[in-house]
Amino acid sequence: MGKPVNSNVERVETTGLNTKVSKELFEQFKDCLAYSGYPMNVILETFMRQYVNGGFEFEHDEIMK
Repeated sequence: MGKPVNSNVERVETTGLNTKVSKELFEQFKDCLAYSGYPMNVILETFMRQYVNGGFEFEHDEIMK
C-alpha cells in the first residue's frame, strides 16, 4: 500500500510564468538544475523572494546588455 498523505500541507495560490528568455541561457539553467536536483519553481521562487527582500542589486547598464 502507498504512503500516507500529509494533510497539513498549506496550499498557496500560484500563477504561471510565461516569458521569453535566451535559449542558450535557459539550457544552461536547466543543466544546473539537473545537477543540483532542485526543481525549477523552487529556484525561481527563492530568487524572487530574495530579490523582493532586497537580496540583489543590479546595475542598470548590466541589465540592458
